[in-house]
Formats: sequence, structure tokens, C-alpha cells
Amino acid sequence: MREGNEKRVMTFFAHAVRIWLISGCAICFVWGSAAFSAEPTASSIDLADFPGAAEPGIPPAAFGEMVRDTVWRAPERQREAFHVPPGFEVRLFASEPQIAKPLNLAIDPRGRVWMTQTTAYPYQAPDGVSDTDAVVILEDTDGDGQADSVTTFARGLNIPIGILPYGDGCIVFSIPNLLYLRDLNGDGVCDSREVLYGPFDTTRDTHGMVNALRDGGDGWIYACHGFNNRSVVAGKDGHEVRLESGNTFRFRPDGSRIEQYTQGQVNPFGMTRDEWGYWYTADCHSKPITQLIRGASYPSFGRPHDGLGFLPPTIDHLHGSTAISGIVYIPDDSPLVPLRGQLLSGNVMTSRINRDLLTYRGATARGIELPDFLTTDDPWFRPVDLQLDREGNLYIADFYNKIIGHYEVPLDHPGRDRTSGRVWQVRYVGDSGDAARGPNAESTDDAVSAGDTAVDKPLADRVAAGDPRDRVMALREVANLSFDSGDSELLLAKLLPVVLAALDDDHAHVARAAAEAIGQLPTGDEDTVRLARRLMRVDDDDPVLRQSIRIAIRDRLRRVTADSSVWESLLGADVAADQASQAASILLGIADARVVPPLVRYLRQNPDAELRKDLTRHAATHAGEDSLADVVGLARELTADSPGEQIEMLEALLAARSRAGVGESDPLRPWALEIADRSLAEFREQLDAEQHLVGWTTGDGEAWQREPRPLVGAGVGNLRSSFTRGERYVGKSVSDPFPAPPSIRFRVAGHGGPPDRPDHEKNWVRLVRVSDNQVLRHQLPPRQDAAVLVTWELDEFAGQSVRIECQDGDSGNAYAWIAIGHFEPTWIDLPATSDALTTALRLYRQFGLREREEALSRLVAEPRASVSLRLEIATAVAGGRGDRDWEALLEGCRAVSQYAELAEQVLTRFLEPPPVDTTSDEPSDEPSDDPGDEPDDGDDPLTEAIRLVTSHLDSNQEIGFVRTWVRRGGSPQRLLELCERGWVSPGVLSDAAIVDALVPRLSAADRERLGELTANLSTQSAVDLEAVGRLTAASAAIEGDPIAGGVVFTRHCAACHQLRGVGTLIGPQLDGVVTRSHARLIEDLLIPDQNVDAAFRTTSLLLEDGRVLVGMVQTEDETEVRIADVAGKTIVVPVAEIESRVPSPRSLMPGNFIEVLSAEDIAHLIRYIRSP
Repeated sequence: MREGNEKRVMTFFAHAVRIWLISGCAICFVWGSAAFSAEPTASSIDLADFPGAAEPGIPPAAFGEMVRDTVWRAPERQREAFHVPPGFEVRLFASEPQIAKPLNLAIDPRGRVWMTQTTAYPYQAPDGVSDTDAVVILEDTDGDGQADSVTTFARGLNIPIGILPYGDGCIVFSIPNLLYLRDLNGDGVCDSREVLYGPFDTTRDTHGMVNALRDGGDGWIYACHGFNNRSVVAGKDGHEVRLESGNTFRFRPDGSRIEQYTQGQVNPFGMTRDEWGYWYTADCHSKPITQLIRGASYPSFGRPHDGLGFLPPTIDHLHGSTAISGIVYIPDDSPLVPLRGQLLSGNVMTSRINRDLLTYRGATARGIELPDFLTTDDPWFRPVDLQLDREGNLYIADFYNKIIGHYEVPLDHPGRDRTSGRVWQVRYVGDSGDAARGPNAESTDDAVSAGDTAVDKPLADRVAAGDPRDRVMALREVANLSFDSGDSELLLAKLLPVVLAALDDDHAHVARAAAEAIGQLPTGDEDTVRLARRLMRVDDDDPVLRQSIRIAIRDRLRRVTADSSVWESLLGADVAADQASQAASILLGIADARVVPPLVRYLRQNPDAELRKDLTRHAATHAGEDSLADVVGLARELTADSPGEQIEMLEALLAARSRAGVGESDPLRPWALEIADRSLAEFREQLDAEQHLVGWTTGDGEAWQREPRPLVGAGVGNLRSSFTRGERYVGKSVSDPFPAPPSIRFRVAGHGGPPDRPDHEKNWVRLVRVSDNQVLRHQLPPRQDAAVLVTWELDEFAGQSVRIECQDGDSGNAYAWIAIGHFEPTWIDLPATSDALTTALRLYRQFGLREREEALSRLVAEPRASVSLRLEIATAVAGGRGDRDWEALLEGCRAVSQYAELAEQVLTRFLEPPPVDTTSDEPSDEPSDDPGDEPDDGDDPLTEAIRLVTSHLDSNQEIGFVRTWVRRGGSPQRLLELCERGWVSPGVLSDAAIVDALVPRLSAADRERLGELTANLSTQSAVDLEAVGRLTAASAAIEGDPIAGGVVFTRHCAACHQLRGVGTLIGPQLDGVVTRSHARLIEDLLIPDQNVDAAFRTTSLLLEDGRVLVGMVQTEDETEVRIADVAGKTIVVPVAEIESRVPSPRSLMPGNFIEVLSAEDIAHLIRYIRSP
């Protein structure tokens, strides 16, 4: 073990003592709002005052390999490889063969170290028990820093993780239960096992699970529920909790009750507490450290918050990894003097112990990144848990291994070490000076003196006055009280005045604890109003205090009846507008029909409320059959002058309508059809006025939106702009073909790169003749924000079929967009008309398209509407008829590059009358086991149209067409027949996305046919490893441009992944992959199905209407399933509409990047990922 720079030791202590002793200094935060002006920041502290460990003596790349390429070290050689700051030393406390691989540690009052260990991990033990998966007690009897007594307290466990010494034994989690292991005869070995709670779900993951058991000192034990699993657990009292992936919970040690403590996070692993009683968790899959507030919600992968919003994490930096395991807070009186007031956390990816200075802004904790406390030259070091004993010794559980990734590396990889495990002890041997208290120490005139301890006073007196920390702890006691006994009223009468006084205290921690207590007290509605008034005085920079009060109000409102007067007291006309607005926002956190009437009243009194849309949508979402009509009436009133808002509100009301199960007297139907009829009338009016209507398409289906731009000499106008897709966006917006008029006038704005450089000519507008793709006219943007007028004279081409193409080919981050619009003739660009049509079609389909089918069919044959508009109408008509094959075919036409010309022929056949089915009066959607139950070989219009389309498909278009077919619910029997006939290549049936959507709908006979068709095929989605190798080598030779990489990320990754706060958090966030090797990153990108974390595997949902949704289930309950599709879009599916579901081992991530991305793209993307 090597120390850091000795020369800085005394300098550090001089600075540290001076900083800690100066009253009101940057690190001495004392009183509530006074702390706001004194809060230190990363820029205001001098890192020289916090010396860290020396950097490792080996290349950083060694710590980025998922499988370390360094050699195993014996324990003593590993100890020599550690680096710590001056004044600290590392000692080997225990190692193999004394112990196996440690998971969690705990210290008992005697100073003994209790440890859970495993050799079975990551597989569950055969038959549920493993002789070496055990609880071990380590004791240093002679004080030399090494365990000389090792007792196996209990063996025969199954990946035991969380552990807490308790009673005459310990409480431990062992798959799948929380157990109380006892030593009844006093021989030091367990002889009694009791299941306290369980079974917890362990079917989806085995490496997170229940961990970090902590005694709260309040009759509760606190714990983390780890990654991915979905547990439903109850105590003896019958109270049930649902824990989905990352959560924290607490339980009574006698098995009587379990409660959810917080919601969210991804994989909390490790928990600690500061002097104010706040719990903090480390997260081994997301933001590293989180301050926990009872009842709060925290970000997770794609899961919604609780209606009140997320609380932010304690630190925004990532310490170079998202794999943080184990956390410990160093208290102000710790013998580890240089670490006082700091959080230490284990980083199993970078093989470090990270360090953060804990500060407060009001009640909100913030961590300031400090130099790392411990580094090593041995990349096998994997710190999975940290603990402090009473002497101030730090213990580190080291899961010593060349592999730590659970799914990033195959579970059966032969390199996984199964036997090596170490526990390290770190102690401080430097100069303690005068042992100044830490940065979060407080000293007040009201502090209780020694000998007059706070616990000796009555609870009401401890709440009323004294040291702020003692008051906070007393208020926590109040929050946990039960008022069921006979003297409850007397106790409550004593406590309530002092608790209410504490709510108004200037000290933010005291006020926050009081709010939490009031949230649990069974007192009158006037105290809820008092909380609402206190909320108005909270500083905006103290989200923890603010959210604690909001949670308290929410919890109290959950206990009142729908006819309570408190709703009027909070939201009534006599309440100050800003206070009522705050109270109304809290109702978003109550998923209950009781909030609907008060919300309706409030919104009628405040039609311009700040959260009008959210509040109305919330009322719509939770309206029952008895209140839906009121909500519909309210929505109509509030959106009468805003057609756009009407559509938004309808979406929420449609979901409520489905849940409410309305019958014939559907209050939504008349309004929906009114809007649909009006929208269709707008479309017809435009058609009559313009004589032509032209639609526009993009390659990815997401249109360029309009935005205001100055028009040279003509004010301001709305132009269709690529800038709305992001400045780094690259793509085209292309019109449908139309007959060329004598001339076209339009406005164009935009740039061709920085103004001090020549135009790169990547951005342009072109007129192209359809018959031969000849460019007839070409226009570059004016290189300015103001749009200039362009005129194309076209007499020589009049009447010929043409299209307009507008390209943004510039991936730069400035001067890299183009915008067009204000066309003459105006029928060339009418997006508002297209939007109106889309709205009408969607509503007709849900509420009554059959009644309008004849009129819509006439529009399908209307030559004045462009082909994309007519195709959209025909697709809706087919869907309204329930004809999934026609619906799938019409949408699948877009997979053909010449779809505009081909679609005309398909639409002609669609309008032909279908053949008469004389075999059955009722169609059946059920799979058939009769191979003869297949489409006929006749030349009916549908068969002709299918043959017409499939004959134009190349291999890539074929895959796109078939994916659309199965997703839209096209007949699986017909698809198999198309492959048997040779109209579609059987090779498409090995495409992963197609198989996942198709298989749930196949009968036994159909699966035999599928097997015959694919028997001699290689898997189409199987990766060409040689191609991967070529791309790896080629991209490694390219330096890469981070700006261009940002474009690749935005286009291909940001819909599901987040990096440095950019993107959507559906799949894993990518901040933690920056240390991975070039080759590993390419494998992750090009071989996404190689090792898929169970949390990110796809599921196929077969719906009652025949459609199949394939995506990643984000969250689900008894009523609905939220699933993210391959585009990153979240779809909410009522459980009642799901016929069956089939899990898949595949990733949601597309498997075709090997075809889509070039070596340059990959090099740019990797450079962007690794850029700071």
C-alpha cells in the first residue's frame, strides 16, 4: 500500500481545522435559510484541502475492460497495489480460503463483522441451497487489524445479500425470503430459521435483490429492493407492497408489517445515514447517490413519477461509472478526521472508492466531488459494500474478480472467479490535531448538555426545543407513532402544538421533519391548510423541503372523503391564487376518483390555471362512470377556442373511457364525432378550394414542424423547418408527386455552414421529375435566418409528374438548417389539412367510422388528394372494417421506394368490391390448426394487390414490409402462404423482430409450417462476426468527430438512451460505458442480443384486435401495461385488451446497425460517447 504526497499532509490539516472552526464559513452550515448563502460549491472549495489517492500506475484502459486482462494477485500483493491519501493505511482483514466472495457487511455492537458470502452467484444455488453460500462472523480478538476468529453462523443459503445482526442472530436475505436466523442454544451457530417476509421475486435478476439492511432505531429496518425484479410482499397484518425494480422499503423485524419507503431508482445497492437522519443510497445502474425522503419518487428507466414529480439525485456527476455499490457517511465525530462530513462509495467498474463532500441547501443535500479516496493498480478490485465500526475503521467488501458485469458478460464465462474474496480494513493513523468536528457539525446555545440527554425528556419537550438534530430525531419519532391506544388523544394534544410550531421553524431540517410528522398525524383539516400555507414560503432552491410538504399534504388528502370541506379550503375561490395552484398540483399525486369533483370545480373557477392541461388530463384519467360526463363537459368548456387542446384532451378522456367501462350512454362519443366531422369538413373545404392537396413524408416518419421565421419584405411567416428536428439532424422532407404547375413560388431560409466559409451545398431544395428522377430546379438556402422568395418558371414541364425534395445534409451544430414554405400554389404544402384529416380518421375509427365509410371511400378515389393522403384514408377505412390484411398491406406500401406510383394501383384494387364469402357468416380471428384454412389462390383484389406490392420489394424493403404486416395484425397464415409461394423470401422469417411479433399468433400447425420454411435458413439477424471485426478495425483507425457523433447519437440512440442528460431514459444510460474498450463498445452496438440484461428484454403482446406489440415492458399493474417500442415511444395498453404475452431473450435495440452504420459513423459515435 502506497500513500499519496506526504508534503501535503500538514497543509491539509491546517486548512481543514481552520475551515471547520470558522463560524459561518463555507462548510459550516447551521441555520435554515442562513445556509443558503454559505453553501460551498465545486468552484468555491480548494481541492488542495482534500488530498486524494494517487492515480494508478497502469493505463486507464485496463479499468474499462469488462473482462480484465490483468493477472490474479494474492491478497498481500493486492494490498501493496492500493493508493490512499496521507495518514491512512490499508490492512487485510480476511481473505480466501477463510471466506468466499463477500456481498454485504454489517457490524454488531461487539465490533464483529457479519458477512454474507457466495460461490453460487450469479446462478441461484441448485435446489435452493449452497453449502458455501453462508453468513460468516469475522472477529479481530487481538486488535491487529486481521480477523483471527472466523465462524460460519449459517450455511446452506442461496446468494445471501442483505444482512443485519439482530437479537440472538441476524436477519438476512437469501433467495427468495428475508429470514431471521437465530442461535437459540448459545453455541454461536444458527439453529433456527424463520421466514419474515417473502417470497421476493428473483425470476428476472439475481445480482441486485434485497440488500443493505439498516436498523433505523425507530422499530423499523430499512432495505433496498434491487434491480429489475417485481416483488409483491405482505406482512402478517396483510398490508401488501409492490416493489418494481429499484425501490427502498422498511419492515418490522417481527414480520408484522412491511411498507414502501421510496419509489424509483434503478438498482440501489448500499445505504447509509447522516447526522440528520437522512438515508442515502448508492445506485449500481444510474445516478450514484440519492437522498431519500419518505414517500418520494426518483427517476428510473422509463417509469413515470408519482404525480408530484421526481426528486433530484444528490450528485449529478458520475465518478466515471454508473456501477456504484456500497456507501458510507463519515460522521462529524469520526476518528477518520480528514473524511468527516463526506460520503464514500464503492465503484466496482473503475475499482475505486469515490468521495463527495456532503453539503446542504436548506434541507436538500448536495454532494461536491472530491479526489478519490482509494485507487489501485489491480483492476480485479471490486468494492461492493462499505461499513464503519465504532472505532472509526472502514471495512471494504471486495468481490475480487476479473469480471463484474452481470449481463455485459455471459454468466457462464469461464473467467468468472468463484472463490476469491477479501475484506479490507482502512484506518487513520495521521495527526488528528485538536479533533475539530466535521463540516456538518452544529453548536447552539440550546444544545442539551452532557448528563441531560435528550432522550430523558418527554417527547413534546424534545420537539419544542434543544439541539436541532435532537429535535429532528424527536419529530421522526412522532411521524412513526401509532395513535390507536386509549391515551392517544392526550398524547396528540401535547404533541400537536409543538409540532405545528416546528413546521414554522427557520431551520430547514426541523421544518421538514415537522412536515413529515404532520403528514402522518390524525389531526383536523386545518392542519392540511397550514401545510399548504407553509409551502408558499419555501425557497425554490430547496426541493427536499418543498417536496416533503407536498408529500405530507398528499398523504393527508388520501385519507379524507370526497365530501370533505378540506377540498374547498385548499382550492376554493377564497384561497389565494398561487396557494390554490400549488394545492391543485398536489392532486396530481392522488390517483383516485375522489380528486375529480374538486378538480372540476377548481378548473371551472380558474379556466386559465397554470397547470390546466395536466389537471384536466388527471381528472379525465381518474374519472369514473359517474363523473366522466362532468369531465367531458369541463374539457369542452376549457378547449372551446383551441382545437389543438381538444385533441390532446380527447386522448386522456379516451383512456378514462376505456377504464370506466361506459355503456351505450357514452358521454365522449358525441364530442369526439363532432370534432372528427369538423376536421373532415376542413379537409374537404381545402380540397374544394385548392383543387390539389399534396402530402409530405420523411424517411423516419417524423415530419418537419413549422416555426416562425422572418420573411424578407413581408413580416413573419411559418415555415417547415429542419431545425425543429435539432440542428444536428440530417434528412429529407419530400412531397408526394403532383402535376407541375406553370410556376412555383416559395420562401426558403437557412444556411450552408458557417458564414465565414464557402457554402458546402449540403442543404438544398430541388424539383425532381418522377419519371426519370431528373433534377429540374435546384435552390440553395440564402445563408440567413430571413426567408427569401424563390420563383421557378415551369411552363416547359407543366403537367408532368414532379416532386419537391428538401434536404438538410449538414450535421453541424450551427448554421446547419433549412426551412421552406409559403408555397404558391398553396396546395403544395398544407400540413394543417393533413393533421385535421389524421385526427378525423383516428376518431372515426374509435367511435363510428362505419357511419362515414361511404364518404371516406369516395375520398380514397379523389384524384385531387395526393397519394399519401388517400393511402392514409384507405388504411383507416380498412382498420374500421376490421380488415387487418388490407390495413397491413396499405401501410406496408410505404416500405417500397416507388410507393407513390405503386399505391395508386393498390388503392384501385382496394376500392373494388371484395369477393363474397359463402363459407361463414362470421369472420374468425382465432388461429387454425387446419392447414387447409388458408387464403385461396383466386385473383381477389387483396391477393392481386399483395402480389403487386411484393413483386417490387428488394430484400431490405421486404423485411420492412413483413414487420409492418405482423405488427398491424395481418394474417399469419397468409404470410406463411406468401413465403410458400415465393412471393416473399422465407429468409424474413428468421428476422428477430418478425419472429417475436409472429410466433404468439401461430397455431401448432402454423408453427410446423414455419419450421419447414426456416429449416435450411441461417438466422437473418445473426451477426456476421467477420463484418464486426472489419468494422472494429476500420473504425479504430478513424479519429472520429464528436460533433458528427452527436448526430449519430441523436438519430439512432437518443430515443431510448441518455448520455450526459441528453436523450430518453428507457434503456440503460450510457454515461457508465465511457470506460469500455473500443471493441467492447462496438460489440454492444452491433451485437445487441449477445448479452441482454433481463430488464431490457422484449415482450410480445398479442392484443384482442389482432395487433402485436413488441417492446420492453416498463411498468405494469392490474389495469395497464406500459411498453416502449423500438422507436422509444411509450404505449399504454389496458390489461383487458391483452390476449397473450410472450417474453423474448432479445434486446429492444435494433439488430441492423451493422448494415446501417458505416465505420465512420461508429468512430464518430464512440468519440462522442467518450467526449467530456
